[in-house]
Amino acid sequence: MTPRAPRTFRDPLLQLIAKEGGTCKGCPHERTYEFIGSMQTICANGKNHGHRCEQYGKRTNMTTSAIAADEIDAVLTEWYEWSQAYEPALGYGRADATCRDFKISNQWMDYDQLNDVVDHQLRAATGQIVDPIIQKLSLAHRIAVMTAVRNFVAGAVVFQNPRSPATQDQDYAEAKALMRPALVAKGLLSTRSPRLK
Repeated sequence: MTPRAPRTFRDPLLQLIAKEGGTCKGCPHERTYEFIGSMQTICANGKNHGHRCEQYGKRTNMTTSAIAADEIDAVLTEWYEWSQAYEPALGYGRADATCRDFKISNQWMDYDQLNDVVDHQLRAATGQIVDPIIQKLSLAHRIAVMTAVRNFVAGAVVFQNPRSPATQDQDYAEAKALMRPALVAKGLLSTRSPRLK
């Protein structure tokens, strides 16, 4: 038997840094897509993926905040959560058509369940009012609204406007200005003027 060289033990973090130090792992520009049945990872900046470049870890210039700043942002967040709750009914129903809409009396619900029901009803009412207003906006404004609200819900600037990232803030501000009169008319916003930043 030949004797093995003694192993050197190091900090696992240092081993990981040495192994992945020159790769793109963890870069915000790294994107993974399914292409012809297999997953492909690419660099969103068009660089050679797998070799760390000078753009590693640098975020793109997006000044859009991930924090809802005014009451329009809060209303749009309610609309987004309502619109994302829809799930198509696939296959057969779980209940007979004659008994599908049966609900037991609310008297047996505890306060948490009642709060959930009321929150769901308020979100649905807000969503049904806001949805036609958003559908009347131009495509650029709708994309800007969706991008901003998705970032509000995520709590961080995760999503980027796929069509015009350079004008995201301007398009979102214009969309809010266009929606404000309709939202005030529907009673979702107060009539006072928006605060200036």
